[in-house]
Amino acid sequence: MGVFFFEEYAKHMWRYYLNSRYAVASMMSGVQLQNWIACDTVFNDLKQSEKDIMVAYGTGGAEAMPEYAKRNRIEQRAIWDVVNKALRMAAEERGLVERADRREAGL
Repeated sequence: MGVFFFEEYAKHMWRYYLNSRYAVASMMSGVQLQNWIACDTVFNDLKQSEKDIMVAYGTGGAEAMPEYAKRNRIEQRAIWDVVNKALRMAAEERGLVERADRREAGL
């Protein structure tokens, strides 16, 4: 399965967001700010356990996930489900892809 453009862009958005969550918004360019707001909106909607996974993903990348799964007794599949969900939600929030509910409604 190929990687879609929005996935790579959303990964970039999350890395930036997770490494600058406490940055001053006035220091960001327009695009950076839009990306940051999209990730912040999604991050605030996640459960605490999902936030923890995303923070681990943002700080350690994909390479850190097997150890995170082992340490927290979580199946890796569950971790990747959370990461992929957050990537998709951020891409939708940013307008990179259609929201699933709009797609299903034919809008």
